[in-house]
Amino acid sequence: MANQFNGGTNGSAISDRDFTIIAKGTQILEGTLNSKNDIRIDGDFQGTVKTEAKLVLGDSSSVKADISCAEIDIYGKCECDKLVAHLVTLRTSSSFKGSIVAVELLIERGAVFNGSSQVVSEEEYNKLVGGEKKVVIPQPRPTPAPSVTTNNPVVNN
Repeated sequence: MANQFNGGTNGSAISDRDFTIIAKGTQILEGTLNSKNDIRIDGDFQGTVKTEAKLVLGDSSSVKADISCAEIDIYGKCECDKLVAHLVTLRTSSSFKGSIVAVELLIERGAVFNGSSQVVSEEEYNKLVGGEKKVVIPQPRPTPAPSVTTNNPVVNN
């Protein structure tokens, strides 16, 4: 069943682990959604969404919520007083209104963004998510400098 998240124009890949779906045509007009796993919303949702994993808002989604997640891909409509995520991606078809706090923010050409954004450090992000799972992206290791050898003998005086 997880394969329905792979590929396509309106769905970024979600892992094969457990996930939650709010399907197109479903309306949740007031609620709180908490999960440790991936979430995909294709319907209407109002309230609060918290996940330690990835959140995908599909093309047909209409979401008005405070959101806290590790990563979010927005293809549909989203309105947030506060969206806190490590990585936020506003896709070409998306419309976003509100406030974003993120370590990384990507806005594709054609996406509509009305609001404010604050890009923060890993440390600041981890403070914001508090008791939730802290996301730390490993930094690439520096490539060691090549060793240099010479044919000049060392002379001690």
